[in-house]
Amino acid sequence: MELYEAARTFLGTPFKHQGRYVHGVDCAGLVILSAKMIGQEIIDIEGYHRMPDDKALKLAMDSQLTRVYREPIENDIVLMAIGKNAQHIGIITPNGIIHAYEGAGKVVEHNFDARWSKRLRGVYAL
Repeated sequence: MELYEAARTFLGTPFKHQGRYVHGVDCAGLVILSAKMIGQEIIDIEGYHRMPDDKALKLAMDSQLTRVYREPIENDIVLMAIGKNAQHIGIITPNGIIHAYEGAGKVVEHNFDARWSKRLRGVYAL
């Protein structure tokens, strides 16, 4: 199973800040649970604020994932800015991106169009 396929099992799951269960996930929870489903462990960070420090999220990703310097491809984990800070992550799929997005209120998959690609701050491989 691919990372994005595991993430798709959460489509429609409600957004829940710091959620790590099938009843609610946030963007980090979606990535952590999806990775676990394919046998990859990511150390979870607990107790972060609703609008986390963008440096803390980047440091956590840099310490556990491999940063790649190319356009994102399927199964890559992307770090994106919401507002001016890099504080959101998602997984690239053949259709675009899947992520637990508070603005949608749930896990969604949609095109990784200009609206989202301009927010890109880093690309990581598991």
